[in-house]
Amino acid sequence: TDLTAATVIFMVPNDDRIYVEQMYWLPEDLLDKRVSEDKVPYDKWQGLGLLRTTPGNKVHYKFVVDWFKEVQNEKDIYMPWIGYDNWSATYFVEEMKEYFGGQTMIPVIQGKKTLSSPMKSLGADLESKRIIYNNHPILKWNLTNVAVDVDKNDNIQPMKTSNAKKRIDGFASLLDAYVAFELHMEDYKNII
Repeated sequence: TDLTAATVIFMVPNDDRIYVEQMYWLPEDLLDKRVSEDKVPYDKWQGLGLLRTTPGNKVHYKFVVDWFKEVQNEKDIYMPWIGYDNWSATYFVEEMKEYFGGQTMIPVIQGKKTLSSPMKSLGADLESKRIIYNNHPILKWNLTNVAVDVDKNDNIQPMKTSNAKKRIDGFASLLDAYVAFELHMEDYKNII
């Protein structure tokens, strides 16, 4: 897909809720096409600052790295661990490690074995309104597009619905961030 998403989740002292910061990107050359073909208001979201376009016909990882730096520097959000989908992420990870440190980047292998338990916990946290995402319209839309793939042992993972224009990139990014958060939850609670 042309849509790229990045997520930071964090907590604040004396508050049990989990806060979400997200950004989305589309290649500038494809914005009008995606709006027209997908019938999705990417252009409006861009105008609201919820989505950024990048030059050319693909999203370069440097724009994603720059956003993580921006979140840390401008919003003063400390990111001790950042979960990411490790498929084809070599250069992104190298640059992130260079800036944030080698132990920061947590690879999240996509599959039921890794994602099932965190996805169930994330679902419970979303349902109980513990996850605060400020009704971000792109994430909200992505959440409505998520289908659940269940195996015979009740292990789950997200999957797209049959409509390829229905994106789940924002949910996948949120889940990757949540996997890293859940993996280090006790450590994280000790530093907030």
